[in-house]
Amino acid sequence: MQDHCNNDLAILLSSGFQAVGGGGATPTPSIIPAPTIRDILFGNSGQLVLRITAIANAHGYQVRYAAIVAGGAPGPWQDGGTHTNSRSMPVNGLTPGTTYVFQVRTVGAGSGRYSDWSDAVQHMSM
Repeated sequence: MQDHCNNDLAILLSSGFQAVGGGGATPTPSIIPAPTIRDILFGNSGQLVLRITAIANAHGYQVRYAAIVAGGAPGPWQDGGTHTNSRSMPVNGLTPGTTYVFQVRTVGAGSGRYSDWSDAVQHMSM
């Protein structure tokens, strides 16, 4: 009996198709792009509204923020919630007159993975 496995793979690859599975190799995870904060708008008192670049196939966007404390460093990070609308991501409960720094990351669709955090953007709450 002749072993045809090696010949079958060679025939498949010569046809232009790619072999999948069965080789024990783990697929390389795709990289989820980080969003960019486009602008931050004033909402109600104690509220700022972030608008970001939309990422294709994103499940949502997670926001974090921190008050800027003495010396200009950010204080502890706070959870700003997970949002699905890249054009309107309200963050509530802010102290008027306090400057905050914000970052956003993409939540991958169905993957449970996240992008890196966006560049930080500062804005004062009114």
